[in-house]
Amino acid sequence: YRVRQRAVKALAYALYQAVSPPLRTETPAPHFLLGRDLPYAQALTALQRNETVYIAGPSGVGKTALGAAIAGHWPAQHVFWYTLRRDFNDQTSSLLFALGHCLRSLGAGNTWRQLVADRGVADVDRALGLLRYDIEALRPAALLICIDEMDVLQDDRLEHVQIMHLLEELALCGPLLLIGQRALLPVELTLRLDGLEAGALDTLFRRSGVPPLQEELYPRVLLYTRGYPVLVQLFASLIRSGEEVETALQLLPKTPSIEALFQRIWRRLEEGERSLLMQL
Repeated sequence: YRVRQRAVKALAYALYQAVSPPLRTETPAPHFLLGRDLPYAQALTALQRNETVYIAGPSGVGKTALGAAIAGHWPAQHVFWYTLRRDFNDQTSSLLFALGHCLRSLGAGNTWRQLVADRGVADVDRALGLLRYDIEALRPAALLICIDEMDVLQDDRLEHVQIMHLLEELALCGPLLLIGQRALLPVELTLRLDGLEAGALDTLFRRSGVPPLQEELYPRVLLYTRGYPVLVQLFASLIRSGEEVETALQLLPKTPSIEALFQRIWRRLEEGERSLLMQL
């Protein structure tokens, strides 16, 4: 049992380091951007004017992909990307430490030194004043602050209310990009993403390794997947793994979730692939 306790503590530490790295700036994974030229241009223009942009829309519609493409326009060292994860890093101190460390790496270390001196007990108002000073010290370069998974924040938790207050104040300091299923804060520009149009499906299928479908099938795919890139790619994976197109199309409208799609793909995976996915 002593070995088990040590193992649990070691696993907890490894998981925390992987999921909530307060001293390592996140880098959003690059995504192929399809059918988002207009919102991309609108967001970029607004952020270059030091405004706040909120990308909203249902899960799987491509919000993070659009945000990553926008962040890719900035010099990598001047992008602060933070993905909120419930009960791992959704505390004010975690956000302040990560942002303070990012600013320190750019040569503006006042916030970081104060946080270290306070031993992690962050006074939000004092930290906010130092953040403003550090961000201003970077001029004329602008630090793009990106916060993903905003839906984690709940207005009945003090920590989350403090984070929302912090973000409202940071919006006055420079460009701020927020991403979530619904807009939680009033901003200059809110972009609500919908599913892709029919013309984009063929490109997405080709990139997924699926040959073009018959023309009359595209409206049905669009109807059942709602044009969400994640669902279209799952459907493409099902076809690529050997499922008949018509069988897959008949399955989609009967399934309120992606579970049936997942189960059909799962059965076609090799044992090594299943083992890796189970570990993940």
